[in-house]
Amino acid sequence: MKALALLLAALVAGPGIAQDRGPIIDMHLHAFGFDEFGDPPPPNEITGLVPSARTDEAALRATIAEMQKHNVVLAVASGPLPDVLRWASVDPARFMGGAGVGPLDALPDVESLRRLAQDRQIAVFGELGLQYHGLSASDPAVAPYFALAEELDVPVALHTGLGGSGTAYGCCPKFRASLGNPAIVEDMLARHPRLRVYLMHAGYPYLAETKAILHSYPQVYVDIAALNWTLPRAEFHAYLKGLIDAGFGKRIMFGSDQMVWPDAIGLAIAGVEQATFLSPEQKRDIFYNNAAVFLRLDQATIEKHHRK
Repeated sequence: MKALALLLAALVAGPGIAQDRGPIIDMHLHAFGFDEFGDPPPPNEITGLVPSARTDEAALRATIAEMQKHNVVLAVASGPLPDVLRWASVDPARFMGGAGVGPLDALPDVESLRRLAQDRQIAVFGELGLQYHGLSASDPAVAPYFALAEELDVPVALHTGLGGSGTAYGCCPKFRASLGNPAIVEDMLARHPRLRVYLMHAGYPYLAETKAILHSYPQVYVDIAALNWTLPRAEFHAYLKGLIDAGFGKRIMFGSDQMVWPDAIGLAIAGVEQATFLSPEQKRDIFYNNAAVFLRLDQATIEKHHRK
């Protein structure tokens, strides 16, 4: 594992790669304080590197520096609302605020969300980690959030798939792996045909169910965050190829799931770049084009991103 980590780090650090690949949109990044997981932060589980930031400002600057290094021009940043608003205020052109619901967060007040969205302080509802609270997106308790998102045409970023090992024994006794199955999102999707939704972590490991949802509900996209750097490379590539081979290459979006480890951004990018079964066009779709369509970016913004 250590040898693999060193190899990945070397590949990520290669010169000139950012300029060659074009701009990137990260649909899954977190605005966290430096001590979100403790002080000092724990090491990156893949590289073993301990983040150097020891203030919230330093953590933000380290993330921006890594984004600039790899030409990540835009990111959906979710997390505690004060952190999200702070990050967006520093670089509003780079960060789109996401109203997240993490493992330890209470569900937000619906009317507060309405005001934040109408004031354009947040642009996405999510990451919605409902699974950690023992809920599915089709649960009546969360129905008002999706109704509001459809009403205001705000995209929803929904956690699907798995959590950390032992989650139900630690922070979140209501967590169940089965609640990450995208199939149980279907009732909600059927009620909201105009709702833009993306399934974070691409529903892993529920490939068949993810393909069924993508086939049946054309407004649904996926991101591949965390899969692209935390899974064994062969496992990630097999899952990604399954989605590509099923014809969903135009609805797969890049994400890093960067939390307190800025080096995760480069590792996540390398995971896609090393997929030899992807054509250059398919990589560009994943890195930028699909997200630009999903977010409905205007032509002026797209041109600005490419000039960078």
